[in-house]
Amino acid sequence: MSIGGVRGVAPSDTGVASGLVNTSQQIGGALGLAVLAAVASAATGDPALPESLTSGYTTALLAGGGLYLAALVVAAFAVTPPRTPGTVPGPVGSEGSIRIPRS
Repeated sequence: MSIGGVRGVAPSDTGVASGLVNTSQQIGGALGLAVLAAVASAATGDPALPESLTSGYTTALLAGGGLYLAALVVAAFAVTPPRTPGTVPGPVGSEGSIRIPRS
C-alpha cells in the first residue's frame, strides 16, 4: 500500500507522501475500531447476558466484513493504473514509462 501511496510523487516529496499514508492508516484503523465498537454496543441487548454480548460482537464482525467487501469492490474497479499500449510503468521516481520496441 505504501508503494501505491508514493507512486508518481516527486523524489523530494516521498517522505511527506509516506508520512501521509502511514497517518491515514493509523487514523483509519482507530476510526474503524470505534465504529465497530459502537455497532457492537448498539446491537448488544442486555450486557449481563453472554448470548447478548456474542450477538453484538457477531453483528459488528459481520458489519466489518461487509465494509471490507465493499472496499475490495471499489479497489478492484476504481483503482486502475493508466496504461499506454506498448509501454510498461517505469521505476518509482522515474519520468514516464519505458518504451518497448516492437519487433
